[in-house]
Amino acid sequence: LPFDDRMHIILDTFLDGRNAFFFEVNPLGSVGDALVSDNGRSNNTSWEGLFVGKSRITEEGWEAELSIPFKTLSFNPQSNTWGLFMNRMLETKQEWGSWPVANINMPEAAVSDAGRITGLNGITQGIGLDIAPYIIGGLDDPSDENISYKFNGGGDIYYRVTPSLKASLSLNTDFAEIEADSRQINLSRFNIRLQEKRNFFLDGADLYSFGMEGRRTEPPSGKLSPFFSRRMGLDAEGSSISINYAAKVTGRVNKFNIGMLHVNERRESGNANSSVARVSYNLGELSSIGMITTYGNAINELDNLTTGIDLNLATAKFKGNKSLALKLYGIKSHTEDIQGKDAAWGAQILYPNDFISFKIGHQQIGKNFLAGLGFVPRTDIKEYWGEITIGPRINKFGVRQISFGGEFNYVTNFSNQLQSQSLEIQPF
Repeated sequence: LPFDDRMHIILDTFLDGRNAFFFEVNPLGSVGDALVSDNGRSNNTSWEGLFVGKSRITEEGWEAELSIPFKTLSFNPQSNTWGLFMNRMLETKQEWGSWPVANINMPEAAVSDAGRITGLNGITQGIGLDIAPYIIGGLDDPSDENISYKFNGGGDIYYRVTPSLKASLSLNTDFAEIEADSRQINLSRFNIRLQEKRNFFLDGADLYSFGMEGRRTEPPSGKLSPFFSRRMGLDAEGSSISINYAAKVTGRVNKFNIGMLHVNERRESGNANSSVARVSYNLGELSSIGMITTYGNAINELDNLTTGIDLNLATAKFKGNKSLALKLYGIKSHTEDIQGKDAAWGAQILYPNDFISFKIGHQQIGKNFLAGLGFVPRTDIKEYWGEITIGPRINKFGVRQISFGGEFNYVTNFSNQLQSQSLEIQPF
């Protein structure tokens, strides 16, 4: 609900100051939700949680009420304290109010700004088992042939091994009820990155994020993703194929963030099995280090393995209350009969604060780099980018803040031939 008056409720159920559940409602009762990660810098808005939101307009303004089942959330039942952060957005005045008072240098969904809600005793998620079976039946009655009957079935099973670790199994996966993609006209020379909408893959999707993925941190040319779940269930031409079964384990164990996935597809040729392993470890309050490995190839029939590591060093207390982050990643692909020019790496410094905000970064993607289960917008590139915004708060003549700045993007290939460049200046 980006252009409406709205209210946000952010629940940090594990008190890690990084990840949270996000719920919002506007005065007409429209609702939205998301999974927040990286302290508000990355939001998975495709996630669909079960909850009810109601609101009404009164003479004094408007009021809202949310009903969120405990089963929708992941939490530790042994802890009686959660993080709670509430925002009120008034678009007509471009005002943002929050409880507790927010750090103006942080994103609007900054989990680290959350206050504390206590007294959550005796709550439970039930036995932690969900079973969603399906049965499809039908018949085919062509005018000149015998009637043929059709039958199919399968289902999904979810089980919480611990309050923060979930095991999932999908048999003969059915995606017939999933929302269709919106039609888009692509006038560029690069593929469109479509959002994942299948619940089985959306659950725990933030745990597979790698490198510079994120709403505020991705490079101008697009983010390199070693694992892109939209590859699952598609052949090399983009046509749908059946998934025989899929199994995964996602969640958090102490300071470790874990995402494991294995998929078996009904492919006519090539490797029918695909696997992903992603593990990261939390360092300090907001930093982390991790690795990812993928095996499988949905792009062509060659065997493909990718292995990468990434490092995120971040703080929200630089010079008191300023945000500062350094992101690094390196990844290499191993593809059958292809050697050399098969690595990628990148680095970026971010200083996203109110008065001065800037970022500067660089990445290289080799010509033969192939992420068989991922999404790579461009290969054979060296990319440089930067952005700066200065926003003094003058609070005069009815103007609270003015901002000016600019950004650039410069891309060459490995032969140093210019591929694209852009420069934008924002005077006010």
